[in-house]
Amino acid sequence: GVETATGAQIRAGTMKVTMSADGTDVAAVEAHDGVVLALPDSADGASQEIRATGLVSQGTPETGLNNVQFTEAVEYREQRAATAAGRAVSRVIRADRLEAGVKPGLSGLLTAQFLGNVRFEEDSRTATADEVVYDVIGGVITLNTVGEAGRGPTVTDDGIRIEGSTLTLSVDGSAIEAIDDVRSELTPETAPSDGATGITESTLPALLDSAQQTFATAGGLTYDPDVGQAAYTGGARLWQGETSFAGDTVSLDDQTGGLSASGTVTTTIQLVRFHESTGESAVSLTRVAADEFLYDEAARQATYDGKAVLLSDAGDMKADRIDVFLQADGRTLDRLEAT
Repeated sequence: GVETATGAQIRAGTMKVTMSADGTDVAAVEAHDGVVLALPDSADGASQEIRATGLVSQGTPETGLNNVQFTEAVEYREQRAATAAGRAVSRVIRADRLEAGVKPGLSGLLTAQFLGNVRFEEDSRTATADEVVYDVIGGVITLNTVGEAGRGPTVTDDGIRIEGSTLTLSVDGSAIEAIDDVRSELTPETAPSDGATGITESTLPALLDSAQQTFATAGGLTYDPDVGQAAYTGGARLWQGETSFAGDTVSLDDQTGGLSASGTVTTTIQLVRFHESTGESAVSLTRVAADEFLYDEAARQATYDGKAVLLSDAGDMKADRIDVFLQADGRTLDRLEAT
């Protein structure tokens, strides 16, 4: 093995080391078989280790070793104990290849570009992509599609699965951003109960069945499980079976069960209506269009504001505002009010 002046260690089955002209520093390293690069602990106490089959590192006389390429069976591990300023970190990224930019003399990792069959794991969050770029200084991990035929990145965080052309993960927080051809799938029975961030179990609106999966598509998505907010933008649609909510934006609060939409809103909800003529209840589809939609889970009230038009087999309604009041089960119609 070899140790740099900054404390980085390289171990391998075979290794070729080239020294600087004055013989005081390592100018290049080529290693094969069981390669391990252990970097010095970062300022926040995180340890970083990279394993691979092969390694090539070069630099300049001024900087020493400042870039590293890893090949075959690449595994990056980052560990940090919990502190008063932050939670514990256990992060693993695996890939076919890794191109890393490092501080002079391998004194720390700056950027890491993982390529080919990339898999990211951290606590309950997992992700896959063709390419993952880790900006260590900026604290951002970006998952990209490579080429027209590339595999779109996917991230799963407890009970939500998100796909898109590009996904961005916040390292120090929990926020996820997705852009272009965004698709998500929510399994509420298992989402989210993240003990690492103290999130309580999610709450779906009573308008949806908590035992079934919920799907969404949009041009973009911002999701933060810490605060339970998912905001879909750009031709957004969220649905489950025949129940659906669509608009320029659709937002879901999985802590309160709140749901809202704005901009050319259309919704289809299944309501249980009591028919006095027969004395029986039956499920019917109610379709509403409006400028704005807001559902309050605690109040069991759906409000349609701005040019609201309601269509149902029990009759139609048009008004500036329509309020739909539901009974405690969140599915049975109590009354309608138009103003």
